[in-house]
Amino acid sequence: MSDFVDWHLAPEEGSALADLGWLPTSSMVKAATPVTARGNGLVVVAPPAPAYAAPALAGLAAHLRTHSGTALLLVPGTTIPAWETLLNPLLSDTAVRWSALRGPTRGRRVFEASGPQFVLTTPETAAALQRRSELDPQALGAVVIIWPEQWDEDAMLPGLLQELPENASRIIVTAEPGRVTDLTTRYAWKAATAGSLDAPVEASPPVEVVTTPWHQRRMAVRRILEITDPKTVRVWSADTSEHGDIRSDLEADGFPDSMEHGEVPSLEAEVIVAYDIPTQSLLGNWTAERIFVLTPPGTESWASRWLPGAKPFDAGSEVALARTERTGEREAILARIQGGDLASTLLDLVPLFERFGAPHTAAALLDLWRGRIEKLPKQTPPSSPSPSARLWVNAGRKDEVSANDLVGLLTRELHLPRQQVGKIEVRETYSLVEISGEGRAVAEQLTGKMIRRRRIVARLDQGPQHPRH
Repeated sequence: MSDFVDWHLAPEEGSALADLGWLPTSSMVKAATPVTARGNGLVVVAPPAPAYAAPALAGLAAHLRTHSGTALLLVPGTTIPAWETLLNPLLSDTAVRWSALRGPTRGRRVFEASGPQFVLTTPETAAALQRRSELDPQALGAVVIIWPEQWDEDAMLPGLLQELPENASRIIVTAEPGRVTDLTTRYAWKAATAGSLDAPVEASPPVEVVTTPWHQRRMAVRRILEITDPKTVRVWSADTSEHGDIRSDLEADGFPDSMEHGEVPSLEAEVIVAYDIPTQSLLGNWTAERIFVLTPPGTESWASRWLPGAKPFDAGSEVALARTERTGEREAILARIQGGDLASTLLDLVPLFERFGAPHTAAALLDLWRGRIEKLPKQTPPSSPSPSARLWVNAGRKDEVSANDLVGLLTRELHLPRQQVGKIEVRETYSLVEISGEGRAVAEQLTGKMIRRRRIVARLDQGPQHPRH
């Protein structure tokens, strides 16, 4: 694509962007691609969808093609599949290869490889590799920090970013620039900015948000159409990376020629489904009886702030497909939701939500409650003996720390089984956490972690005589 030559892209890099639906005249291409192609710093401001970062990453690929080196892409763990879906078509025909690390196992082999490459991983994995001396910041050609507002902590960033070579590119992709001002000021203060977020405006009709895992968005679209049964529909996405599969689904459901993407001036249909989260300027030009926006894990809080008036829609609800007579069950569930503290139960269900989505998980639990599954697989029940250790943690109520925060830190960051976590007492300036297992090892792993912007110090509790500071 010779038109992309003006933005310093090789033909194969320009073709990849064009195949994803981008034009040389697209506003994000003009603002982002030439900056990263020259190896300069950039802050990409856009709704939380990988597609918006494609022009910046294409420019970075062009830079690495001529300068070699490794670009380290740091993303929230639950979003790795979504970024893989973008990187595969963007880089598959270029001179830059890419790989994804879901853990530190293959780290040494990946980073010892020669030639230009993108390495996609999480901040936690990168920190582990750096501690093991398998990731040398001095050998990196670029670091791309993606959606840091979703990270649990940024404790690993100073050690990594401060050791980068002076000429290494620093790129930040954010949907909430106000929350990462300190990060931008410290590590990308000379960076240009591409994109912006319009002021939130309540849509009419109100947007209906559909919570669904990244990899189940296609299924969510089909369920929306099955439930709403519209005469006309438009499905919009930020790029065309998944258009082939979605178009096949729509044609099978009787909706040919219903896909749209990118900076379309306007859309009109009975039902409009946003496969990616759209900008406010696009949303304001849509006319429909019902507008649905898919919100995968990590995007819900953004949607609640930037889509005012939005209401939830359960795309997997069998109740919406066929009204039943189980009014009593629904009333009992509603009473439990309104009258109970479900925070700890929700933490137990997070892995299932991330893998199967909330609707499927809720349906399975309802089946169990009704007794439709006569016999569950026999498993050895987790033992719950008295805890073998109690940890003292230097964060308490004055730090706005809750028991749920500590449970989340132990189960998500340290991968400690939930049944190993016992009673948690949150005091004014510290907390006491009972656990089964090797307490000293857990304390060492906790120390240095961040919770509510406070760096954790943890140690075995010594009882009342131990000083509380």
